[in-house]
Amino acid sequence: DGVSKTNWNVFVKEQSYKYFEKIVYRRLKCFRDCDFIKKLNSFVGVATGKGYRFSTWEYLFSGKTPDSDDVKNSYFCSELIVSIYKHIEIFCKDVTAHQYLPGSFSSKEELPFINGAKLGTEYTCLLYTSPSPRDLSTSRMPSSAWKKI
Repeated sequence: DGVSKTNWNVFVKEQSYKYFEKIVYRRLKCFRDCDFIKKLNSFVGVATGKGYRFSTWEYLFSGKTPDSDDVKNSYFCSELIVSIYKHIEIFCKDVTAHQYLPGSFSSKEELPFINGAKLGTEYTCLLYTSPSPRDLSTSRMPSSAWKKI
C-alpha cells in the first residue's frame, strides 16, 4: 500500500513471501556512525506511509536534473532506495532518483556512490516456489527462507 518497513520474522509470520517469487539483495558497504543512523531514521520516518507508484512520464521525459531534497508524496521502489542513499550522503547528488529502475542495482551496473560506499555481492533468495508435486492445491516456501541469518 506504500512505503513501509517490516522485519524478517513478521514477513514470514504473516506469509508475505507468498506475494514474491524471490528477493535479490546486495549489502550496502559504507561507514556507519551516529550521524548515518540519524539521517537514515529521519528519512525512514518521513517516507513511511508515502504512496507507491511508477511514473512513466518522469522516467522517460522529465530529464536528468537532480531531485530536490524534498520528500515526495510517492516513490517507486528503486527511486526510494536512491533517495535514501542521497539523503544519507553516499550517492551522487547530481542524479535524479527516478532515472533508476530495480535492475540498476544489479552487480552488472555501475552506480555513482560517493564517500567510499558500495554494494556487496548480489544474492538471490527464493521465497515462494511452485506447488508441491504431491498436492497441487498448496504451495510451499522453501525451508531455507525460514532460517535466521
